[in-house]
Amino acid sequence: MVTYEFGPYQLNLEMRQLLRNGEVLSVQTKTLQILHLLIENRGQPLSKEQIFQAIWPDQNLEDGNITQRIYMLRRVLGEYPETANAILTVPGVGYVFTPEVKKVEINPSSLLVQPPKKGEQPARMPEAQDEAAGQPTPAALMARPIWRRRGLMWVILLAASLLATSVGLLIRSRNSKSVPVIFPTTSLLTSLTGYVGFPAFSPDEKFAAFTWDGDSLNNKDIYIKLVNSGSIVRLTSSPKEDLHPVWSPNGEMLAFLRAPEVAGDKFHLLTIPALGGMEQQVARVWGGLDWSPDGRWLAVSDKEQQGMATGIWLVSVDGAEKQPISKPGSETYIVDRDPAFSPDGRQLAFVRWISEQMGELFVTTIGSGRLRQLTFDNKSVLTPKWSPDGSEIYFISNRNGRNHLWRIRPNGAKPELVESVTSEFYQIDISPRTARLAGSQWINETSIEVSSAGRQNAARCLIDSSRKDESPAISPDGRSIVFESARTGAIEIWGASIDCSRIFQVTRNSGGSLGSPRWSPDGEKIAFSRYYDGQAEIAIINRDGGGLRRLTDNSSSDFFPSWSRDGRFIYFTSNRSGTFQIYVMAVSGGEERLITAGEGSEASESFDGELLYFTRTRNLWTKNLRTGIEAPVVELADINVSQNWALTPQAIYYIPQRNNEFKLAYRLDLKTRRITTGDTRPANGFTPVTGISVSADETVIARTFLNFIRGDISLIENWRP
Repeated sequence: MVTYEFGPYQLNLEMRQLLRNGEVLSVQTKTLQILHLLIENRGQPLSKEQIFQAIWPDQNLEDGNITQRIYMLRRVLGEYPETANAILTVPGVGYVFTPEVKKVEINPSSLLVQPPKKGEQPARMPEAQDEAAGQPTPAALMARPIWRRRGLMWVILLAASLLATSVGLLIRSRNSKSVPVIFPTTSLLTSLTGYVGFPAFSPDEKFAAFTWDGDSLNNKDIYIKLVNSGSIVRLTSSPKEDLHPVWSPNGEMLAFLRAPEVAGDKFHLLTIPALGGMEQQVARVWGGLDWSPDGRWLAVSDKEQQGMATGIWLVSVDGAEKQPISKPGSETYIVDRDPAFSPDGRQLAFVRWISEQMGELFVTTIGSGRLRQLTFDNKSVLTPKWSPDGSEIYFISNRNGRNHLWRIRPNGAKPELVESVTSEFYQIDISPRTARLAGSQWINETSIEVSSAGRQNAARCLIDSSRKDESPAISPDGRSIVFESARTGAIEIWGASIDCSRIFQVTRNSGGSLGSPRWSPDGEKIAFSRYYDGQAEIAIINRDGGGLRRLTDNSSSDFFPSWSRDGRFIYFTSNRSGTFQIYVMAVSGGEERLITAGEGSEASESFDGELLYFTRTRNLWTKNLRTGIEAPVVELADINVSQNWALTPQAIYYIPQRNNEFKLAYRLDLKTRRITTGDTRPANGFTPVTGISVSADETVIARTFLNFIRGDISLIENWRP
């Protein structure tokens, strides 16, 4: 039996399994064969044609088949830094496998053929015996050398391909010098428990600044460390959150943002000496932040007054001067943020957000007043950063379903995926000289607590794993819960009995993130959002995992499905109008109709079918389905409920997102309009995050809690193509 070992992974050829630290991973056979082929040719790039000839010699398939399988392998292998860049793309050539590999053969003596005894037929190798019967075993097929698997025709085709490649290389080598292939290397800049974010290289690249909550999960401060040393120095110690450090061009100062005393107010913009010292307040702003290359200006997000849209502004370092760069208009929901100066200081890139999920990348030449929109595909755009030579802008986006690194030229072009960086990041920085990449990653471990509604600390059970378990929904009969979970690596829809004793998987091999599962009124089907080719759409599946059906098919992003009380329609949130609003369509298919007159998200129909409850700018509103009148829920007009609210026939349960009250669940009685505390602090005492569900009879409440965040900042070198 032959096993290939690299990093924490083992490829077992006889069992046709890929294992990670002994755990079997779900990988298709053809994908494993591609991995085996790449490993056997480690260090040597293989073209798509060569992979086709080896794996599918008699089939005519599209290039996307290999691309998708390589993408899936990178997702699987990208869980650990030592294998994050295991499969690299060599531009114009193909794919190459880079890690060190150890080949292990177990019990080789068992494969020896003993001489036959007198009167016996000569023994054959197991493979030959199977082939004589016309049924070669999977182990025999995987154990064969490549030239034996595919026969003489494959050898001839491969030889011809290699000959053509060699001739082409020979011709090119006469006209140009050979360029060695340099592979990316990944190491950990930090490895910390808790939130770690906003990495920032110092101008001389000796230091890195970042935000860390110091394991406390609620007190983020600014830290710095030597890039090549493990020691960490804490710069700030405010009880308020300190975020987004940026260096002055001379490396002597840091600017950062401090959270306001009252939620919803402006941030404090502060500066501090890089080696520690007295803080100085510059201004009050809504966000930002970047420091101009000439050292004179700080780019921030701000607005002239309440009720106006948020644009990009320049604030002098002493706070005395202020001038606008972008003015989005009168739409209050538009926010320009994440400004980034070009290396020469003449241009400024930023992201224009029209919702919490959708932003587009813009560039302006400072002083011109003219904006150029670079992206047009209604996706998220995070932390844009310029390349050191100013020729490209790099950013994080979920346009392929996960937060990967993309690049685009500032004169306008189609965004390109940076295939050499396979890890999923949330924030990045690029060093100004050597273009080293620092990317922040974190894994949230969340769990779902099921307890008795209205009783203090009455925990029934816990749905938990080593990854996230979120967005619970209790079934109409109160016997089951569905939720989204990453317990197998990919985000899938799972279910559990109400006492958490039986856990079962609903969706499998989704190929992308799934979320927001909701039961049909009869409890037989589940609606949820799913990524199709990187685009979020609404899908429906039977509770037993069968009958998967895509409901929406649009170039927009569709989220948060919910059923009408008669089970005939589904409401959902979509940005197809340019901002997120509520739409409805029949479960059987057909026309999709706009429901809300303005912005809207996460709808739920009242049990009598007369009102549609939904959130608008994180506050709860209603729409009368007979008269069409939209109005805020008066009792909750000043309360941010975000996605933490649930509707029952008699009440609205919600967790307010303000100060320390977010640890409590409240109940608004729909008849008396009285608000009472649904329960006290949850039994596990952790911070609640997205997701609350209450049974129709109000006996059970399910909520999501954040247990801890495991975060780190990866350092990648030689990653640029």
